[in-house]
Amino acid sequence: MGERITITQDESTVTITDDNAQGRVIYTDGRQASASGQSLGQWKKGKLIVRTEGPRGELKETMELAEEGTTLFVTVSMQSSGGRGMKFKRVYTRDAGAAE
Repeated sequence: MGERITITQDESTVTITDDNAQGRVIYTDGRQASASGQSLGQWKKGKLIVRTEGPRGELKETMELAEEGTTLFVTVSMQSSGGRGMKFKRVYTRDAGAAE
């Protein structure tokens, strides 16, 4: 993802587009789709959890909007098929002029 992202949502998808016009569609209605593996997105307690399984291992992304509504936390956990793991967090802040 780039430094700036745009997120749109409808009843069955969440679309994330970065500042390089690279887009990603996450289906939240049970459909699985991804260019890099099989992804499944679902809402749990106000968080969007996306699990992607591919030939190199598993990726879990947890996206959560802070209570004040202007900060998005994206926690990423990766587990390779060889057993190595990594976890990191990205933090995004809403533009003052962004649409609600």
